[in-house]
Amino acid sequence: MVPDEEPGLAFAELPGAVEASLSDDERARLGSVAWYTTAVKLELEVRGELRRLPGVRPQRLVRIVDGEGRERSDG
Repeated sequence: MVPDEEPGLAFAELPGAVEASLSDDERARLGSVAWYTTAVKLELEVRGELRRLPGVRPQRLVRIVDGEGRERSDG
């Protein structure tokens, strides 16, 4: 959902993109998609799987991949 190349995805667009990918049951169970999206975004930043583009406002995000273009997987 978040691209691995600049210009990335505006954080403001992320909750809508996440919500569009959820079923009606998932949306009902989560309640606030924006809150969960923010929590997961912060966790992925801590894990080094997502980063904010520095000096860019509004905030934009890119996915971090390894040197061979694969999504990073530490686990």
